[in-house]
Amino acid sequence: MGLEMQTSGRLTQILGLLFMDIQKKCSQLTRMLSKGCQTPKFTPQQMKSAALSGTD
Repeated sequence: MGLEMQTSGRLTQILGLLFMDIQKKCSQLTRMLSKGCQTPKFTPQQMKSAALSGTD
């Protein structure tokens, strides 16, 4: 039983770390996106040409 408790504790720890990492990445992403929205570096035309050049 002691070993099972240890294993589940380890799993919980790993899952917690993973979740925190994902949360961190998501918040970084949303920050980048909101920055991008606030400072429009790309016009829709530039975005379209970038998307088109990326496909071929």
